[in-house]
Amino acid sequence: MKFNWLESKVVSMLIFWSIVVCLTCFAYGLSFAVPWIRNFLNTSSANNGLGNLFAALVVLTIPCMLIVSFGMAMFCAFTDRSPVCVKVLWFLLFLVTWPFGSMVYYFTAYRAFIKRKSTGGAPVRES
Repeated sequence: MKFNWLESKVVSMLIFWSIVVCLTCFAYGLSFAVPWIRNFLNTSSANNGLGNLFAALVVLTIPCMLIVSFGMAMFCAFTDRSPVCVKVLWFLLFLVTWPFGSMVYYFTAYRAFIKRKSTGGAPVRES
């Protein structure tokens, strides 16, 4: 079974923007832990609008987390050329820290693979 679709520009961008949506929702949700933000929201008329924004982000985040997790699991299992023990460790990270493990894998393994593929296999120098 071929999984070349994981290497396409469209899928790469879909996964990237899914991660952006997830991280935005997580950052927005974590901002509620700051006491002065909670106090502001409790006394502000903006509470309704910001609550609606958070609800919309949550609705978008659920399929985005599934896209990232499924895509990274498929890439790890079928396309990544790492040793089996490394793949098992990644899958354990996926399961234990879902969805954060998938996001970490995206930035460490998947993006590096896509960059190498786009440069024709030459090592990519980070500036």
